[in-house]
Amino acid sequence: MECLESLRGVTYPDFKIFVVDNGSSRDDVLHLRNWQSGGTLIENDTNLGFSGGNNVGIRRALASPDAAYVLILNNDTIVEPAFLSEMIATAQGHPADMVSPKILDYGDRKTVDRLGIIITRALRGYDMKLWEGRQPFCPSGCCALYSRRLLDDIAVKGEYFDEDFFAYAEDVDLGIRAVLRGYQAALAPRAVVYHKGSASTSIRSPFALYHGHRNTLWYLAKSVPASTLVRNLPWVVAGQLLPLVSNAIRGHFRLLVKAKMDGLRGMARMVAKRKLILGSGNPDADLLEKRLDPRPFYLFPRTKRRTAPASPRPSPSSGVHPSPPQRPEGS
Repeated sequence: MECLESLRGVTYPDFKIFVVDNGSSRDDVLHLRNWQSGGTLIENDTNLGFSGGNNVGIRRALASPDAAYVLILNNDTIVEPAFLSEMIATAQGHPADMVSPKILDYGDRKTVDRLGIIITRALRGYDMKLWEGRQPFCPSGCCALYSRRLLDDIAVKGEYFDEDFFAYAEDVDLGIRAVLRGYQAALAPRAVVYHKGSASTSIRSPFALYHGHRNTLWYLAKSVPASTLVRNLPWVVAGQLLPLVSNAIRGHFRLLVKAKMDGLRGMARMVAKRKLILGSGNPDADLLEKRLDPRPFYLFPRTKRRTAPASPRPSPSSGVHPSPPQRPEGS
């Protein structure tokens, strides 16, 4: 509820809130039903995962013809009042069709939690912890602003996030599909969100490890052009094998082997989707290559550092509050 309460103070002049309940307990649903702040509650009968739950919200948001953007936001966050205005200003000023805020740690608000996602030469996605003068590859699903035109363009059989993924790496997969179609991402450094983390699952939990490693195989199979895979093949192979070694030390070797095996078993579905993704829309593999981080792995910033981006605000042609406002929808 703290997340919803923080949305009461958002200063952007025209937006709608959609709260998607993903098969929560009866008590949680009752709390949401009693929440009075002009939002719309969507109740899913079962847990559709991050991908399915957000897709429900996105479809509902895009049903409104005047929705220019859709913002997705995790329930374990709180937001600063100006965050949405800053994200819209960044989207219009760069221009960019994917925007990440500056996400700080909820408990230590001088510590960066993430600034978006980067993808390395090993074709693995990492939370960007430091501003190094390079825009993120795509925003993290923790909080992301997407334009309507991007969402309409990357949808596959009515899905924006791949629902086979259920949770984890679906934001990377969406980002790859968007970049292949020429869309750009940007960081809005003055849009501040605080993230508690681990509200549903820990990034080191068996659930997260299993889905993250399974789904990494899947986005490689369905969304990455063959030329990119071949050009970076040694690093891609290393990126798949090295975690088996490192997690063996932590006692998760069998779990990761199962994730990889289940990933291989699902390849037929991914190859079928690959034809839909890479067989239409003239995907730009060269652009994808240019957006990759030049490093094979992003290891040194994995611990949180007290560093905030020094990036200046872009100069939007229409100002922070567009006139007339272009309405974003939240899910």
